[in-house]
Parts: sequence; C-alpha cells; structure tokens
Amino acid sequence: METIEITTKEQSKTLVYIKVRESLLKALPAEEFEAIRYNRGEIIYREGDIPDGLHFILSGKAKVYMRSRNSKEQIIHIATVHECPGYEYLLNNTRFLSSCSAMEHVTATFIPRDIFSYLLRSNEELMSIFFSMLCKDIVGRERKMTDMAYKPVRGRLADALLDLSEIYQDFSGGISLSRSELASYIGSVRETTCRMLSELKREEVIHTKGDIIHIHNKQKLLEISNMYR
Repeated sequence: METIEITTKEQSKTLVYIKVRESLLKALPAEEFEAIRYNRGEIIYREGDIPDGLHFILSGKAKVYMRSRNSKEQIIHIATVHECPGYEYLLNNTRFLSSCSAMEHVTATFIPRDIFSYLLRSNEELMSIFFSMLCKDIVGRERKMTDMAYKPVRGRLADALLDLSEIYQDFSGGISLSRSELASYIGSVRETTCRMLSELKREEVIHTKGDIIHIHNKQKLLEISNMYR
C-alpha cells in the first residue's frame, strides 16, 4: 500500500517562528529582553485588554482561547516555543479578542509596544517575517474553521492529534492534555471526545495513560483526516 506523506501546518510554521527568534535577537541585544515566568493557569493576556507589547515564548506551552456567553471555552491555538501569541492584535493596534493562559510553566520574553514598533519600522527583514507568519496563521485558521463546519468529530480529532504530536514532539511522555481541553480544541464535548478516543484505542492507533496520549499509527490518523476532505 502506498504511504501517504505526513505533513501538518505545525511543521510548515516552525521555520517561520525560528526566523522570528533569530531576527529579534539580531535586532535587539539579549539584555534588552524582559523574561517573565508564568505558572500553569496564569493569564498572559486577557480578552478586551489593549496589547502593550509582544509576548515571545521561550519555553512551555500556552493556550489561546475564547469564551462564549455561557462561559464555554473554545481553544483556538496552542502556542509553544518561538511563538508570539496575540501578535496580530499588536500589529493591528486593536484590543485582544481572545485570551491566553499558561498550560504549564511558561517563560516568555516581553518586548514593549514602542520598542517592537521601532524594530518593525527599522528592520525590513523582521517586518517581512511577521507578514509571512500572519499569512500562514490566516490560512491555518481558515482551514480549521472549514474543518469545524464540515468534518465530523472523528476527523477533527485525527487532525488535532497530528498537530499536537508536532507540538509535543520534544516531550517523550506523549501528548499531555486534559480531555476537557482536547474537547475544547476540536470544538466538541468531553463525552464525545472520550468516546472517539476509545475507538482509536480499540483500533490500536493510540494508547492512553491518564490524560497522556501516545500515538502509535500516524499514518492511520492521516487516512482518517483525508477521508473527510
């Protein structure tokens, strides 16, 4: 049987994030960076606030999410090393439409708005990199919105596990995400998400230990994802 090449949007964005880091370090001496540490659950920025600078993650993972009127959480994105959650609001000079909080211990560099604006104006390479990153993020979010509208939960779960396998690729312990967070990430409810995970376990695609998910068969996940395109 022909093997399908496994690629995800996380892989295609990694090089862009690394370029952001290299360009920022080149433009601004390391001593000018303010490192801030966040504990799990601590807010990095909040919906409705005005961006006062750029958050650049050095270690750990953070979730970007929105809440509905009945306080139901929808995770839009999981940001990890080299990412700048909320940068699009800073570029557009608008209030945050989402919130961001640490999913584990997070260390992030904070660059004040005026310094970041100066860097963009004086550094064409940095401006080009952020423009490229913004374009990739728009395409990725449009794809996710389309999948939310047309893919069943099983297909969305397969996509999420493929993406999360890239996000957690440096963590040998597997994908560490609560069932509620995973349900929020794929736009489902906890009960349905647990049922779909149980099906994948019976098919020997994954195995779980508590909240930790280990993937055994990425090829099968990709086949499930492509089945609903």
